[in-house]
Amino acid sequence: MINYRYLKKKIILFLEENLLLLFFIIVFFVIGVIFGTLAVRTLEYAQKEELVEYLGKFILEINQLVRNDRQLIAQNIVISNLRFVFLFWLLGLTVVGALLIPIIIFLRGFIVGFTVGFLLDQMFLRGIILAIISVVPQNIIFLPSLILGALVSISFALTLGKGILMGSRYKFRFLVTNYSIVMLMIGILLFTAGFVEAYITPTLIRLIADYIV
Repeated sequence: MINYRYLKKKIILFLEENLLLLFFIIVFFVIGVIFGTLAVRTLEYAQKEELVEYLGKFILEINQLVRNDRQLIAQNIVISNLRFVFLFWLLGLTVVGALLIPIIIFLRGFIVGFTVGFLLDQMFLRGIILAIISVVPQNIIFLPSLILGALVSISFALTLGKGILMGSRYKFRFLVTNYSIVMLMIGILLFTAGFVEAYITPTLIRLIADYIV
């Protein structure tokens, strides 16, 4: 049986010990969002028109896709989400590879910033509604889980690297096992985010499709 009080204390203690690192990761994400938003302004008029046309077709096809290929969509989204946790887990084990994680966080922030910025720039009030419905639901779970996964992975890499450099004797198998269990739990959260994106978000988009298009 899971001791939730103990688990909560461990999580809080971990966050407190890695507060500076968490701040560092969040800063990378925020910078990515800012750059993504600014990138919208660099698009030429023709490029924006093409994206608006593509967006309109995408919304119109949502209904058909949800009816015919819901399971396939869910499978692709979930696999895509789980790739993040596997990649973070692997990069953490390599120690040096953990340096790539902030870049991944930056790129994710860029995508979010660009998506929301484009919707607001081109569709105004409708863009706000679409952004809330299409971006927010899954990202309420996805983004905190992604940031937590990045934090755990980098923290593990630092601990492992420090131990190797100092020649410390520690139980490598114990560290890796605990690390893998935590990443597995984060994977479950990302799986949940994928479920929301595949089943709930398309349904919400369908409800406002006539107003948006």
